[in-house]
Amino acid sequence: MKVLSTTLLLIFNVIYITVGSYLDGLNRTFSEVDNKIVDLYVTMPEKEVSNLIDLAQVSQQQVSNHGANKLDDFEYEEAVIVAKYNGEEKTFEKVKFKTGGMYARSNAKVGFNIKLDKQLFGRKNIRLRPDDTDKTHLHSKICSDIANRMGVPSIQGTFARLYMNDEYWGLYTLLDSLKTSWIKDTFNPSEDEITTLYQCKDTGMTFKKGSAEKCYNANDDYDNTVLEEFIDQVNNCDTAEELAEIIDVEVFLKYVAFEWLIGSFDHFVQNGHNFYLYKRETDGKWLLIEHDYDNTFGTGQGGNMGGPVEEKDNKDNDRGNRGGNNRGNRDNDRDNNSENGDNDSENRDNDRGNRGNDRGNRDNDRGNRNNDRGNRGNNGNNGNNRGNRGNDRGRGRNRRRDLYDEEETGFMYNEEETEYIYNEEETEYEEKNWRFG
Repeated sequence: MKVLSTTLLLIFNVIYITVGSYLDGLNRTFSEVDNKIVDLYVTMPEKEVSNLIDLAQVSQQQVSNHGANKLDDFEYEEAVIVAKYNGEEKTFEKVKFKTGGMYARSNAKVGFNIKLDKQLFGRKNIRLRPDDTDKTHLHSKICSDIANRMGVPSIQGTFARLYMNDEYWGLYTLLDSLKTSWIKDTFNPSEDEITTLYQCKDTGMTFKKGSAEKCYNANDDYDNTVLEEFIDQVNNCDTAEELAEIIDVEVFLKYVAFEWLIGSFDHFVQNGHNFYLYKRETDGKWLLIEHDYDNTFGTGQGGNMGGPVEEKDNKDNDRGNRGGNNRGNRDNDRDNNSENGDNDSENRDNDRGNRGNDRGNRDNDRGNRNNDRGNRGNNGNNGNNRGNRGNDRGRGRNRRRDLYDEEETGFMYNEEETEYIYNEEETEYEEKNWRFG
């Protein structure tokens, strides 16, 4: 992490060292802070800060389901901001402080739109963008500087640290806010009211008929009638020369090339948003003016860039997908067949095991029947035993009679030799000593 931080710091310093000469000769009102970071100290009641934090809790699902332009915004019109830069300090009161951004509202760090009571760097309207997905925090700065260098009408940018009630809230990119006031400062029109500046922030503005509904007049007092007429004119043109009469083609083509240079998918060419269309008073031609450069140089890019090359890329992708999917399906089939074969073998083993269990059960049944027969036999044996004991008792009585008839039997009592006779009274054997005479 330390190595990465050091590398980013070196890149940052290189950008700052070279940016001075790169931007020489340009009309840049941010020039006094091009190599500086502005510190902005915002003061608001704690209750308002808590409300801001609550409204900033936006999930990606909320953005997807309800639309980024339908989210509730935080807005407080009595904020105080102190700007510190180059050893100077300026205080702004009655500042309108508002949440900003659309699809980035679900990021961990949100942006803000600020309207000051007096000018800062020649403007009253500024934007703070966290560029949360850009870990270098350089994309917006580099892109706005490149657009400046190309000579197209474009926003300017620098860096600012934000403090909320003296608590550090992080590093932000400080950018122009494209309002009617910016048009007046940039083009110096004679008209007092700007009525032909349109913000195209909803995806899908492609110059096709009906796509004017993706844009909104920056002047709330006017609708899209003039823009709709322009879209009809574009679709009725048959030649490039006819288009050049109503569009500043050089500016338009520079911006298209610029999108490819910075790797943008989030502007006119692919998504059809994040730009303004302005009808210039001096010649009546329409200008393309782009902004919002956080999703550039690969950041956030999830697909092809679009345009004519996309058809070939899509075909290649289709072939690749078919080849990969077919191989994958064949591999899956082999795996499934192998797995099914293993299952069949296992099932056969289970069947054999079940049949073995059946045989074992039948053997157990036979064993139980044999046990029954044995038990019945044992009962017979018990009967025999009772008969034998009856015989023993008979023999014992005969022996006792013989014991007292020495002359007839020849038996004599001997204590050393023993034999058992049955005792009728105790029904058990007792020890007697006998000797054959």
